[in-house]
Amino acid sequence: MMQLLIIAPVILPLGTAILAFIFTSSLNFQRWLSLISFGLQLAVSLLLFEKVTHSGLQVLWIGNWQPPFGINLVIDQFSALMLVTSSLLVFCISIYTWSQGINLREKQLRYYPLIHLLFMGISGSFITGDLFNLYVFFEIMLMASFVLMSLEKKRSRIEGAIKYVTLNLLSSAFFLAALGLLYGNLGTLNIADLAQKISLVESANIVMPAVLISIAFGIKSGVFPLYFWLPASYPQLPSAMVALFGGLLTKVGVYAMFRVWTIIFRDLQTDLSSWFIIIACLTMIIGVFGAIVQYEIKKLLSFHIISQIGYMILGLGIFSKYSIAAAIFFIIHNMIAKTNLYLVGGVFEYTQGTTQLKKIGGYVKLLPFLSIIFLISALGLAGIPPLSGFFAKFLLIKEVFIQKSYIAAAIALGVGILTLFSMLKIWAEAFWKKAPQGDQVYSVKTTLKLPKTMYISMSILASATVLMGIEAQTIFSWTLDAAEVLNKPEIYIDAVLKNPL
Repeated sequence: MMQLLIIAPVILPLGTAILAFIFTSSLNFQRWLSLISFGLQLAVSLLLFEKVTHSGLQVLWIGNWQPPFGINLVIDQFSALMLVTSSLLVFCISIYTWSQGINLREKQLRYYPLIHLLFMGISGSFITGDLFNLYVFFEIMLMASFVLMSLEKKRSRIEGAIKYVTLNLLSSAFFLAALGLLYGNLGTLNIADLAQKISLVESANIVMPAVLISIAFGIKSGVFPLYFWLPASYPQLPSAMVALFGGLLTKVGVYAMFRVWTIIFRDLQTDLSSWFIIIACLTMIIGVFGAIVQYEIKKLLSFHIISQIGYMILGLGIFSKYSIAAAIFFIIHNMIAKTNLYLVGGVFEYTQGTTQLKKIGGYVKLLPFLSIIFLISALGLAGIPPLSGFFAKFLLIKEVFIQKSYIAAAIALGVGILTLFSMLKIWAEAFWKKAPQGDQVYSVKTTLKLPKTMYISMSILASATVLMGIEAQTIFSWTLDAAEVLNKPEIYIDAVLKNPL
């Protein structure tokens, strides 16, 4: 039973995608199938999280091959937390897109099977114990996401999709080259086996694959200076789709970077930590300055993706148990808050056909409950207490101060202030000011009505942001457990190689 549970995060979306492909003629069936499947995915993720919390790492060697040969899946606290968070996001997005958020034409062009193939790649990336299979899952994500981006034959969508796929193919090439070098030197691509054998090879032979794999993951994460594809691609998507991409895809790259640098390239990390901190600071600065000059919500939030990635990489650069734990807390918080902000942007797109801040306004009166949802997510992203973002930033910046990286701490604080400024700009333009007069706006109406599915999905995510703030101590204890495995790779190695299930 446990073996089926471990493999379920991959098998469940794959099976759903196949069924959705078979029944493409029935959108209603696909809609129900998608919602049920993502609900089951969330339930499975919670069960796996509970099992890992009480029983330790869960390992499955497919085909009963003896370690380190064959395909293995590994679920530790870090991957379990990422599974739970990502499953919650796709479940909420599935509710949101029940009758809106994605147009009918795109749903007819197999949106539903593609979204499950995409999630199969995401889930597989979180639980694979092998770098080659991580590459395979990355390629599944790339193929599904590229087709999703180009479903609608608009010039802007196609241009954005081409930029996206070109840079990500380059990332795949770097990743594959790194795998070839690692296999040539060590004869294995199993993460635990690599961690055990890498000390036997001269560090000079490891530097190149480490650099190549960091460039590959850096492109996928959107770090400086490899970020420019992101604000060129994501804003062209419908808000519900960009919520999925912005909330999840870059975080898979961050997850992979944490995994390889804490377990495989740990000995090199000490020498390169200052570079990680510099890159993190530049990523934060470039992202937030790109955001504050924008007046299109999806582009503004896309630059904020870049900025927030900088905080995550900063935790990796400091490289202490507490900085890694705080960074994981930040990743989870950011996935939830950022996704919800994109969904709020989708409301503007749904009601007024635009996400240009200059063309909308008056939502504090038109949709007062939406105003509350926005404030919770926006202030959470900016780090205002007692919401989740405050504790994520406080814990991270506190550790940066403890490690005496004062310049990095000052930059992180300054970026937080500018993030608040850009969130208040959205509030002032979209909610507080009066709606502009014109034919393309709803200023003539005193109220607007949204589908209940929109409110339900956004309310769940806003509640999660509040709950993470209230239960910050519990969440941090979980991320500390995750950091413990990353900080002591022997725990991971022993579980995978010495005691396979």
